[in-house]
Amino acid sequence: MDFTMLTWFAFGEKTAKEILIFFVNYVRQVVYGFLYELQFTVHQILVSEELIYVKCLKSLYLKIK
Repeated sequence: MDFTMLTWFAFGEKTAKEILIFFVNYVRQVVYGFLYELQFTVHQILVSEELIYVKCLKSLYLKIK
């Protein structure tokens, strides 16, 4: 039996649909939160790499000058 059938037997048809909708929305929010955190982490990595690159260019420029 799948999740829908188990909840239908336990709580009735209308409540089972509501539980399934709640479960789908919960999973969606968890996935969106994970993707947002992943995007933020990648952004922070790119910014830190850019700062390292700028510092290296600055030190090279000062050595040449």
